[in-house]
Amino acid sequence: MISALDACPSASSVQLALETSEHFQASRDQAEMLRTRYADLASMEGNVLAKVRRLLPVAVDANSAIAAVQRIGELCDRFADRQPPPPFE
Repeated sequence: MISALDACPSASSVQLALETSEHFQASRDQAEMLRTRYADLASMEGNVLAKVRRLLPVAVDANSAIAAVQRIGELCDRFADRQPPPPFE
């Protein structure tokens, strides 16, 4: 599912669910679950992007860039220990 999000960055969760459902010939219940999962993933992706954007420098100088990289590194470190769940958990 993440590969599909990466491959189609402008597609909606509905479009992605429809394409995935058709490709795998999913049942109606499975298709609804896919739509929910894609919507959740897209929401999380937007949340992460918003956090990263807030950490980017406003000024364009070396010190601002270094500080931004450090802040982004700290954000990544906060979540480094969280293990991803197995597929379809």
